[in-house]
Amino acid sequence: VLRVDNESGKYFGSQLKGKIDQNYKLIVKIAGKTITAQSKIPKLVPIKALSLVNSVYPGAGKAPANTKADFYEITVAYNDPVAEQNNYRVQLFLNKKPLGGIFVYDDKLNNGLENELNIVVFNESIKKGDTLLVEMQCIDQAMFNFYSSLGADGFRPNSSSPANPETNLVGALLGYFNAHTSEKQQIIIEK
Repeated sequence: VLRVDNESGKYFGSQLKGKIDQNYKLIVKIAGKTITAQSKIPKLVPIKALSLVNSVYPGAGKAPANTKADFYEITVAYNDPVAEQNNYRVQLFLNKKPLGGIFVYDDKLNNGLENELNIVVFNESIKKGDTLLVEMQCIDQAMFNFYSSLGADGFRPNSSSPANPETNLVGALLGYFNAHTSEKQQIIIEK
């Protein structure tokens, strides 16, 4: 059973728990139209380590004491499984509120290796004592394509404006259906 949050436009399942390697289907019938989609939950790839560096500019390393530094470099370490193709999405939350940004990765160049995702965040409002939550999702290929095209639309050569991201919905132009794993870790900001 799904319910809709009218303010956000998101649908939420009540007591829905997915299973790894299971394919899920969505069927929506509304006003004589049918919208369908499917999404498979990939295997969970756990976060091995999470670290945060406060720096003056990206790649500068740790900021000297008593220096105003609004860049935060987040490193998410994990071991990519060699047996299958993997796609990842990272979401960041500051004090339980989304920070925004589209962070998606695949394993085409680093399949089966130890990996570190480096995410740079510029945010003047982050202060000591704030909580940064990092959620790493393992997503299927259709969701990787959606998020990749969402981040790229408007920046592609010869793209029309506006451009729609790729969707896994059949019968609709916008939106997506996503079944994924999720692992969350948090860091308390110390500087």
